[in-house]
Amino acid sequence: MSKLRTLPGVSAAYRWLSAPTSGRFSWLWAMIAAAFVVVVASAADVEHSPLDAATWSSIHAAHDSISSDYFGFAEAGSHILHGDLGEVFSDPWIQTGPLALLWAAVSALVFDFSGVSSELAFASAAFAMLAPAFYAATLWSMRLRPPRWLYIGAAATFALLFLAWDLASEIGWQHPTYLWIPALWLLAADSAGRSHQWRVGAFLGLACGLETWAVLAIPVLLLALPGWTSRIRAAALGGAIALSVWVPFVLSGSFHMFDKTWPSRGASAIGALWGQPSEITWQMRITQAVLIVGASLIAWRVTRNSTDGATVAVAVVVWARVLTDFIFWPYYRLGLYAPTVAILLAAVAALVHRRTGRTAVALAPPGLLVSLAKSQQLPLSWTVTLPLHLALLTGLVAASRWIPAGFPGAHSVREPATSPKAVPVT
Repeated sequence: MSKLRTLPGVSAAYRWLSAPTSGRFSWLWAMIAAAFVVVVASAADVEHSPLDAATWSSIHAAHDSISSDYFGFAEAGSHILHGDLGEVFSDPWIQTGPLALLWAAVSALVFDFSGVSSELAFASAAFAMLAPAFYAATLWSMRLRPPRWLYIGAAATFALLFLAWDLASEIGWQHPTYLWIPALWLLAADSAGRSHQWRVGAFLGLACGLETWAVLAIPVLLLALPGWTSRIRAAALGGAIALSVWVPFVLSGSFHMFDKTWPSRGASAIGALWGQPSEITWQMRITQAVLIVGASLIAWRVTRNSTDGATVAVAVVVWARVLTDFIFWPYYRLGLYAPTVAILLAAVAALVHRRTGRTAVALAPPGLLVSLAKSQQLPLSWTVTLPLHLALLTGLVAASRWIPAGFPGAHSVREPATSPKAVPVT
């Protein structure tokens, strides 16, 4: 192997692959990875269904004939574009935020106006969904100065899993918020570590404009900021953004989002607290939210002085949300990938520099959870599956404490106060 490295071409390639990646190129890596995965998926024989009939003039007809939420969202978003705010949330079926509805409407309009093929429409939408998630998933590992081969290998692995796991069908449902909101949470976690209070507020406000469930990570991400002054400022900015997005619809007089009920699809952990009801209400979802927020705060409290506790807490939020939900749709899994992969990449980057037993063990929990992210719900009772997942999440939180938040001199967050090696704030 050593002789092979001495060859001119091989030596240059080896040095380039082994060179540490600069945090300034994260977006470039993310876009290259997203484009690579999209090209691989588009070249394969995969189903792109929700965008196949995306024509602005027949959104309603397409919504009635295709099993996808995309056209319903586009139809509601078209009311925003036409100024008919009272019609947007008049149907309780609409359970996504105004910004997500605008994305559906504008993308449908652009695809129809430009006359692009369904394949190109799918590729464009998939790229827009994947690139932010890929970028956010690299934020922690970038602070550990990883070699270039880490991201090249990760992109190639994900491309293979994209096909093997048929993730194109999950993306085809066109629920981009399940990738975007965890990405915004990770961006907020990174910004909190750098004491960028205004960025934290902006990311959280934007997330809340996309989905109501974006509020689940607000408490822990605000606490990740240093001091109550910065926390209050971030909360004020985020609240102002969220209110400016939602208030016009609430005041329209036809806001019925919270009238929605869901049929229960079987026994669940939260359902047990309510006697396993046949119908799920928003009041029951508040119980779920309290448990999710509580779990994230515990995870942050345990890890904040030893590692990137905010990112670990975000991973707990996305997993706790899926594990405690009353119902399950395939695209729910999309939210699990970025936070879990963020911890996995950070563990690999740390292992490259610190080949210790603890760092190697830290690879196991996120690796197992990534593999479980694609798994369908096991045909077992929640009384069995919930303890198994809780054990893995507990292992994830515990093992993450062995992954450093950053190395000195890197584009790093604040080093935990108890760490012997403080990392300067940049």
